[in-house]
Amino acid sequence: MHCEAMERGFGAVLSGINISDGLTAGDIATILRSLYRHRFLMIPGQELDTESYLAFARRLGRPIVFFDPAQRDGGTPELIIISNSPDTIADNRDFALHWHSDGSYENPPASITTLYAVEAPASGNETLFCDMVAAYDALDDVMKARLEGLIVVHGKGDKRLMADGEYRGRANVPSLPQVHHPLVRQHPVTGEKLLYAPAGSAAGIVGMAEDEAIDLLREVKRHATSHRFRAEGAARTHGMLIWDNFAVLHSATPTNYSDKDGERRMIYRISTRDIPQMADLAEA
Repeated sequence: MHCEAMERGFGAVLSGINISDGLTAGDIATILRSLYRHRFLMIPGQELDTESYLAFARRLGRPIVFFDPAQRDGGTPELIIISNSPDTIADNRDFALHWHSDGSYENPPASITTLYAVEAPASGNETLFCDMVAAYDALDDVMKARLEGLIVVHGKGDKRLMADGEYRGRANVPSLPQVHHPLVRQHPVTGEKLLYAPAGSAAGIVGMAEDEAIDLLREVKRHATSHRFRAEGAARTHGMLIWDNFAVLHSATPTNYSDKDGERRMIYRISTRDIPQMADLAEA
């Protein structure tokens, strides 16, 4: 197994691995250590069916059943299907085209997200990432002190936190109960301090006036999503993209909805919660 870091700050390509062959506990620990070190991984050259993909996801955590039944696979509710079929209605297109952390509207939230590309174009559809550890580290001491201890209210999110070019789709999102997460938290594995989900499902701050809270979250988001903290990855055909939802914000990029050869896109997604109880992960 070989891990090659990308040139820009974070992210890596993991090669020399065949997930469908079955992996030892040591293999899983190596994958997770690489993930927690590099924030996101691209793993090319995989041939996975639904069963082997789900079995792999279960080694990373507890697969989540997505709240929207319309996006689930009928036989495997943990599996989300992402397609660029031209038959996709307008309300369901580009629904992830905004900065967010998967599952931040739940407690516990998603810890890891995996994408497996059954078919994908050779270019485009990159996922953008922002390093929330680096973004926290770059704050001055005054701002760090200001943010310490703040608890963010999460749910459907506040549209005032959306910037130009961001889009969430127009599909009806069911009512989500509000949950609370600290804005500054420690990574559950590495112990690094980070900014957690200042956008996406964020809707306010406990004990703070609404307008003041939104203004502060907007300021934090602008800082955290600035280009100096960004990198990008993609799941190409028979490739996997994995990211650490605690350590990054991410955003999809626009999709071309087409069924032409070379343009079709069929992606399977599974997010997991919890951290595998493996003692050697402490070395991450």
